[in-house]
Amino acid sequence: VQAGSLDGLSLAQIEELKTSNINEGIETRLLGGDSVLIRKQQLIDRLKFKATQLATNSDISFLLCSGRFPELKQSHPLLLQPIDYLKSIVKSAANGRYLCIIGPESDMEMALVQWRECADKVVTAAASPYDDSALLVGAAQKAKHMGADIIFMDDMGFTENQRQLVRTESGLSTINATSLFARIIEEIR
Repeated sequence: VQAGSLDGLSLAQIEELKTSNINEGIETRLLGGDSVLIRKQQLIDRLKFKATQLATNSDISFLLCSGRFPELKQSHPLLLQPIDYLKSIVKSAANGRYLCIIGPESDMEMALVQWRECADKVVTAAASPYDDSALLVGAAQKAKHMGADIIFMDDMGFTENQRQLVRTESGLSTINATSLFARIIEEIR
């Protein structure tokens, strides 16, 4: 069962939650395929509500986002947050290496802070899973040009096909948050 934080809202209601400030927003995708930047606090409030609903109908619940949400973890400690698992794996894989994080522009400033303890050097290359693939190819090439040893695709919207594209274009080991966490869930369900 999947529940989106914006499910049931009209386009006008979603419009009220939007922001143009990338420092206060989180990018998400609408059913029609458009991506929007939603104010983080409003999104967290809606996530708490949806997590409560899901908990009544499931044995295990997890967040489909690779960001860190301490407020959500505090209110719903049994909700699995991918970041808790992904961070230890990325840290092990990137230990002593040069790590490039690929993700949406809105996440890149925080990505440097969030992942800096996982590698000797961390850089970013912006590309959203919802952008044209040319931007993803550019991010992969930028990672290689900057001298990265390993790439982490830090957004739960990235697909396995996109991971393979980045790997091919960069020639670097590439970890995708989505497929990695899916494998983890398969093991613990």
